Amino acid sequence: EIERIGTGNFSYVFKVLKRIDGCMYAVKRSIKKLYQDTERKKALMEVQALAALGYHDNIVGYNTSWFENEYLYIQMELCDHSLIINHSSRPCAEDEVLEALHQ
Repeated sequence: EIERIGTGNFSYVFKVLKRIDGCMYAVKRSIKKLYQDTERKKALMEVQALAALGYHDNIVGYNTSWFENEYLYIQMELCDHSLIINHSSRPCAEDEVLEALHQ
């Protein structure tokens, strides 16, 4: 773990260096421990959705996932920048939204 780079409602995101290949990745770790089977199944739905997306230039790449000490970890491609950086105070125009959805 190098640094925490984000926090969502359900997970923290860390910038990590994988020692075996020397590459940088983003790893999401669930905020709370997932003890119950229903919680684990719900979390695995996210993993299955990410894995099913495959490769696309505009989708963060999924690598692998695992449970460790009751936490779910999802290893993903590390992006160079965040969309939050590009966030503007003005609403998006309809054509911008349609273009993003088309991609």
